[in-house]
Amino acid sequence: SSAMLRQVDDFAVKELGANYGMSSPTSTALTLVRADIARLPFATSSLDGVHAGAAIHCWPAPENGVAEVARVLKPGGVFVLTTFRPGGRLRGESSNSNGFRLWTEEDLRDLTRQCGLVDFEAIKRDPSFIMVRCRKRVA
Repeated sequence: SSAMLRQVDDFAVKELGANYGMSSPTSTALTLVRADIARLPFATSSLDGVHAGAAIHCWPAPENGVAEVARVLKPGGVFVLTTFRPGGRLRGESSNSNGFRLWTEEDLRDLTRQCGLVDFEAIKRDPSFIMVRCRKRVA
């Protein structure tokens, strides 16, 4: 959403400086993009990394979204996602009263594997939070 991009922009300015969008000899530019997860506006195998923060639980077709992320990642590229899992303040087995899907570590491992991503790692915090890192297989 636009609000989320503004929040990331504010954070990037504080952490990286006002010129975070410009490359220099010692840093790579950071570009923020708002896009439809089912149709990312990037060429195949063109990105080193993708971050989907607190998002996958809202995607209408998570399988399509993760497959699209896998498409745009370069071999060895990293996908990091954060989402919510059952437990804690978010009760329920697979969804909550807001209609969001709650993900188990096993479900996320299976989904990323089905989309060709490897080296799955998960960090669970709080009873309800999970962060995942995986990468696109190097041919």
